[in-house]
Amino acid sequence: MEDGELLVVENTVKIASNSSSDETGLLQYDLSRVIKQQPNRDNFFGQPTRMKWHYRVEHRLEKKDYQDTTKFQKWLLENYVEPPVLYDRGLMEESTETMTYYLNNLGYFYADVTADTIPNKRKKTVEVVYTAKVRQLLTIDTTIFETDDDSIRAILPQLEANTLLKEGKPINKTIFGSEKNRIYSELQNMGFTYFYRNYIFFEGDTTETESTAKVIVTIARPTDTTFHQQYKIGNIYIYTQYNPLEFRPNTALDTLTVEGYDGFYLLKSSEVEKYLVKPKPILNAFAFKKGDDYSVTAYDKTRQQLSAIEIYQFVRVRPVPSEETPNTIDFYVYMNPDQKMGLGADFELNSITNNITSVNNFGIFTNLSFKHRNLLRGAEVFSIRPIAGIELNLNSDNGRLFNTIDIRLQSDLATTTIRNRKFNYLNKSQFHLTTSFNYISRFQLYQYNLFSLSGNFDWQFENSRRIITPAFVNLVLPNIDPLFQPTLDENPLLARSFDRQLIFGSNYNYQYNSPISPRGISHNMRISGEVAGTFLSLINLATNPAKGFEFFDTISYSQYSRFEFNRNLTIRFNETTSLASRVNVGLGIPYGNSEDMPYVKQFFSGGDGSIRAWQVREVGPGAYIYPFLYEDVVPFQTGNLKIELNTEFRFKLNSNYDVDAAFFADAGNVWLLSDPEGLHREFNPETFLSQIAIGTGFGFRKDFGFFVMRLDLGYKVRTPYASETNQVGDHFFPNGWWRDPNYVIAIGYPF
Repeated sequence: MEDGELLVVENTVKIASNSSSDETGLLQYDLSRVIKQQPNRDNFFGQPTRMKWHYRVEHRLEKKDYQDTTKFQKWLLENYVEPPVLYDRGLMEESTETMTYYLNNLGYFYADVTADTIPNKRKKTVEVVYTAKVRQLLTIDTTIFETDDDSIRAILPQLEANTLLKEGKPINKTIFGSEKNRIYSELQNMGFTYFYRNYIFFEGDTTETESTAKVIVTIARPTDTTFHQQYKIGNIYIYTQYNPLEFRPNTALDTLTVEGYDGFYLLKSSEVEKYLVKPKPILNAFAFKKGDDYSVTAYDKTRQQLSAIEIYQFVRVRPVPSEETPNTIDFYVYMNPDQKMGLGADFELNSITNNITSVNNFGIFTNLSFKHRNLLRGAEVFSIRPIAGIELNLNSDNGRLFNTIDIRLQSDLATTTIRNRKFNYLNKSQFHLTTSFNYISRFQLYQYNLFSLSGNFDWQFENSRRIITPAFVNLVLPNIDPLFQPTLDENPLLARSFDRQLIFGSNYNYQYNSPISPRGISHNMRISGEVAGTFLSLINLATNPAKGFEFFDTISYSQYSRFEFNRNLTIRFNETTSLASRVNVGLGIPYGNSEDMPYVKQFFSGGDGSIRAWQVREVGPGAYIYPFLYEDVVPFQTGNLKIELNTEFRFKLNSNYDVDAAFFADAGNVWLLSDPEGLHREFNPETFLSQIAIGTGFGFRKDFGFFVMRLDLGYKVRTPYASETNQVGDHFFPNGWWRDPNYVIAIGYPF
């Protein structure tokens, strides 16, 4: 730095106010983010390494051309280094003006912001201290609505009743902007099609007191001699097989009307033999009808619902003022059909490498899909998906290549969204009838065939989704490998989970995704519940209460309840860094004629979306360690209770190539609810914390646009079981933990 230059090392914001500590802390945080000069970022142990590298690379560039620099130096210049933030009095004064403006917008109209500096000439640094003197917040006393427009005057009480400008609310830019948008939206939904925001005005009167104000909301007329016009819905003309390349104004058209849908006209070319889709799925997608007040919300909803009909590639909804009826808007809907049938394919890769257990597994899944978008001419979508996957063992000592073979065949028939007023509780849902077959073979463990049939109703909203499955049927037919049979003989509880079983039950799933808040915080939540066997149990009690019946004398039915909770939280600090966390809890309770849950319904821990320092199903249950843990065997451990916590710090590694990196930590385990053999697998509230597995590590992510490739290296920090080979105590840092990470290659983020 040159003489007289000072490096900004810290900004301090002080609030001089009588407000509560929570309000003061919030103001300090918000004001600190609008300061023009932010100190250089710290990277390692509080050191501004980005700035130091700037000087290093800049010094080398003084000796040679940019084109002659090494690739590493170029990467540092473009993605890592930061020039020093040198004190600028002009920017400091701009910051005080911005902070004052920000406080005024919050309702602190008498705020005064000053700035002082604390220089350190020996170190050539400076600390800037901003002091905001904040007086009492200006709030609303009363709100009055006024207009001289006769058409608006009649609905003024309704507008006033819904106002956001309540007594005691702060007078700030945000609330007035929200109120203007509210009035505009309400009037647009009441038929005032050509009403705009610039007809709304606000005035404030503080003559009675400095701390409160009377607010006057004025809705102006378009001109001195005209009034706002209210419009009704007229006729709706629907071109059901519109092709912009072939359609001509003089094209001969057939018209179809449907009883109960007055004002709707379905049109097609006379050259086309029949309508592509039956009328009801199209007509039920409209959120308005003839005679309704024109509504922007209903218009947008109709466009969205028509576009959701998959047989149509493009839908255009065009409102046009009627030439025949005043204050009426007709609609012209153009629906361009898509191909009836389509084919698709994709693939998935994942890999887990663990040198301690001598396992190097690489998984490949291929997925083909066939789709018919109008199977029964009711816009039903029928799809078939054959899926094949294999998990390869790349360094097996016994010559075998395949760890797991996974073959699936799935079909799904989905209706259009239900809008039947006779069954209000089903309105806005989509019905799915799904069948599937799944064959899985795990080397030296088991093979099973899983047949499934289910019907569910799916409600999708802006930020949430709800799926109710009134009935599903799973038929599980396992075959045990002779090498795995001795393990089952020693573990009756595990053996019972591999019985041939019929699962008949119901389940419920709820998902919520929050929008990103102004502070960059978002979260999503998934809750599921499942009950099986109750209906069959009632039949059993009615027909033969003395004995539990079996199908074909070999297949018993399962009874259990299963619940799972999953919540993710993401905090975005800026465009390049974020912190993501997850909590996952699951509980399964067998009852009635079942002593344990079916194996396919139990919980497991470990793997690419779980505790990444362990393989899939390698953790738990509890503190038990299987004798073959260090042998070349595919893990199979599961439990009835799962607790898992995950967190990772994500940051941009290279902006040009969309490469991110992350440091992560995972913790958790699975447990049994009972352990008759006494093998330390049972959940105990007093001891379960000592059985938590902890892994940590780092990873890289590459965004290819349509998918994200991920590489994670997970290190075992704490084992759930005690071992003499652990380097710290009985549980921490297994021998060679830092040399033998668990390599995970997968597509997508872990959570």
